[in-house]
Amino acid sequence: MPRTTPRPLTAARVLLWGMAGLLLFSALSAVLRTGGSVGVGVATVPAVLAILCATYAYLLPRTGHIVLGIVVTLLVLMAFYQVNRITLGDPLGFLGFGFCVALTVLLLLPSSRAALRP
Repeated sequence: MPRTTPRPLTAARVLLWGMAGLLLFSALSAVLRTGGSVGVGVATVPAVLAILCATYAYLLPRTGHIVLGIVVTLLVLMAFYQVNRITLGDPLGFLGFGFCVALTVLLLLPSSRAALRP
């Protein structure tokens, strides 16, 4: 009998793919708005975060507790990054902060942690 993925983990995967897309568009916007090598430098952080989100969204059903701890730590750091965007006047920082909080809650639910147990 195949294992089924709990709904919170499925919702977390959808949010991670959405966050990866938003961060990728944010990086593209930074490159187009700033231009040149400065634009590439500004876009590096959102692009790396987008790659991390997409990678974890792909690997989520097959990970364990150690990777879950690493991802929750990265989500907390990403929440601080989003708060920094809010203080700089970027209204999309609220959306990113909401994604971080929702993902942290979904990943730390008891059903999610039980499904990720090896």
